[in-house]
Amino acid sequence: MGEPLDLLRATRLAAIVRSPDRDDLIARALAAAKGGIQLLALPISIPFVAEIAAEVADAADVTVGLCDVVLADHLNVALAAGAEFVISPIFDPELIETGRARGLDVLPSVSTPNELRSATRTLEGPVAIAPAAGLGGPSYVGWLAQAFETKDLVAMGGVGSDTAPQYLE
Repeated sequence: MGEPLDLLRATRLAAIVRSPDRDDLIARALAAAKGGIQLLALPISIPFVAEIAAEVADAADVTVGLCDVVLADHLNVALAAGAEFVISPIFDPELIETGRARGLDVLPSVSTPNELRSATRTLEGPVAIAPAAGLGGPSYVGWLAQAFETKDLVAMGGVGSDTAPQYLE
């Protein structure tokens, strides 16, 4: 595990920045950086994501990654974008191993206790619970953390400024 996931552990905060409009996406990412968020993830599916990620990284002192990574080819895009980490909405040990072997931190996601059990047996480091809000919110994520005796869970999906403090408790 490298610097981005260590930074996630330390700050307990990352932002997934989405917008269908290039200029708006960049503006949102820079606003998040200006607000103190040090880890930003941009969706792999947006056109010219490599250029946008490079522009954001050049304009702000942030660590940029890509999210929605589900295919090995997505890792190539992430590397071309200069990403230091990727977030995957799935738990795929092969994708994780390939990404890490290529120098990327990989944050996989799970939804169920069985998936979390597989993830915690297979890898070291944080695992995202997604979509956290749709699965039961802070109480569900808290229950999983308690049941699995881990602090390495990341709530993802539907977490906003209004609910984030509840997830951090």
